Amino acid sequence: MTVRWGLSVLDWTHHAIDERADHPNGCYRASCGHLLMFVVPLEDAPYGKTCEDCAAEQYDIAIEDLGRSQ
Repeated sequence: MTVRWGLSVLDWTHHAIDERADHPNGCYRASCGHLLMFVVPLEDAPYGKTCEDCAAEQYDIAIEDLGRSQ
C-alpha cells in the first residue's frame, strides 16, 4: 500500500491517503474517513501535525509488516 499525506484545510492536520484506494468523485478518502479534495497536494511524509487516527493506523500497519518480515 502506497501511503501519501495530505493537509486538510478543515482541521489543519495531515491525513494518510492510499492513492490506489476507491475514492468518491473529486475527493480522497483518508484512512480515518476524512475527505480531502483532489486539489490537495500529497506528500511522501507529513510535516507538522498529523491526524491521530491516521497516524495510529499507519503505526499498526508498520508493526504488522515488521512481524511478517521476521
